Amino acid sequence: MPLYLFNEHFTIAQEKMKRIFGFMCTLDPFGYTKNMLFTVPFLVLHKAFIDLNTDPSNSKKKEIFNLVL
Repeated sequence: MPLYLFNEHFTIAQEKMKRIFGFMCTLDPFGYTKNMLFTVPFLVLHKAFIDLNTDPSNSKKKEIFNLVL
């Protein structure tokens, strides 16, 4: 995810997020669709949840899940 420190960074991050999501999902930086903005974060949360459930005693997986949540 692009770094967000203050408002100027957010305008740049919004444009970079589109290319990053497009590349992550379609292997094409210009393959971005608006649905990805809502879908990709939930896919990341789902993966963190599944990883935590496979090994609940792992402190790193707990930390990752809490950060994503």
